[in-house]
Amino acid sequence: MTADRALGQGMSELINAQLVDARMRDLGQSIVNQTVSLFKGGIFALAAALLLEIALQPQDRLVHLVLWAASFLLAMVSYNAHINTSVIVFRESVAAVVVIVVQMMVELMLFAVLTPRPQGAPWRFWIVVYAAFQFVTAARLLVFPMNRGLKADGSLQPLLDQVEAGRRDSGRRMILFALFASAVAVPVLWLPEESPWPAIIATGYGIFAGLYSVYGLTHMHRQRLMMERMIETLLNPK
Repeated sequence: MTADRALGQGMSELINAQLVDARMRDLGQSIVNQTVSLFKGGIFALAAALLLEIALQPQDRLVHLVLWAASFLLAMVSYNAHINTSVIVFRESVAAVVVIVVQMMVELMLFAVLTPRPQGAPWRFWIVVYAAFQFVTAARLLVFPMNRGLKADGSLQPLLDQVEAGRRDSGRRMILFALFASAVAVPVLWLPEESPWPAIIATGYGIFAGLYSVYGLTHMHRQRLMMERMIETLLNPK
């Protein structure tokens, strides 16, 4: 890291503006990485424990398993998105970090509402939480552009512009999915609990959400390859 190299070179020197500047350049992404790592550890631990509970609970097992799988795939998409952008994000505002914390809290709730209960069906609120996750993530992508206030080298700007355009496209798409999820949640919540339709609708939407997350993972893989090719071209121009 820039700060570590600068600190290693200046161990015998006084703390100066260069050292502080190096730390500040790394601070934004370091905070994001630590925040995401902290929450993801809890999310994956909760997912593992919850899967065991679902396997031992016969009531509504199918819908629980489908929604658990959709939640797990969404968590993987979110994790990969942070990994993909970590190499080109150098500044995050305090507000953006707060939104990331909210995003991770909602992600935890995706699993929490699937905890089997002897009475009631909290899984019926899963689609509402899923819609909330989409809204929060869309807000982060559309309201907080990457590296706001920082200047980039001209040769690197096309790469950053392409990534930023992809983020904005994803944000607008998430708003549409959040609205669709909100509409689907209405019959799931309002139909009688003894009706089979809430479970059928929720299972169908869970399958759709899971498949879309798989598409998201493949899309991010292609995006990472694109970034690698563009960087390779910059480093080794013909």
